[in-house]
Amino acid sequence: RLGGFTLLWPAMAFIGFGYGGLWGVQPTLIFELFGPADYAFKYSCSTIAAAVGSIIFNDAIAGPVYAKYSGEENFCYTSKCYNWTFVAAGACDIPALVLAVWLAHRTRWVYSMDGVQNV
Repeated sequence: RLGGFTLLWPAMAFIGFGYGGLWGVQPTLIFELFGPADYAFKYSCSTIAAAVGSIIFNDAIAGPVYAKYSGEENFCYTSKCYNWTFVAAGACDIPALVLAVWLAHRTRWVYSMDGVQNV
């Protein structure tokens, strides 16, 4: 077992705050990093990327894992149907975290008081 119900609520809170926090700052990030020109197009691309990622995770990871562990009746009420989906999503978070740190490092001049540049 990979944690059971003891880690369920903290993990859900962590994922919820992370995902909700991203949606809250995403418009500002897009505006500051890419500028105001064609802002609507850039914001639309970012929201489409989230939708496409959700479809890929659903069809390529969550669906097949659930079908494998749910049996013939296609119902599952245990954690075994969801553990590996959660592990796969967590494994995808590691490169996302690395990219976020890299982006923060590359764009730190935007937020420094010395190198203020207007876009």
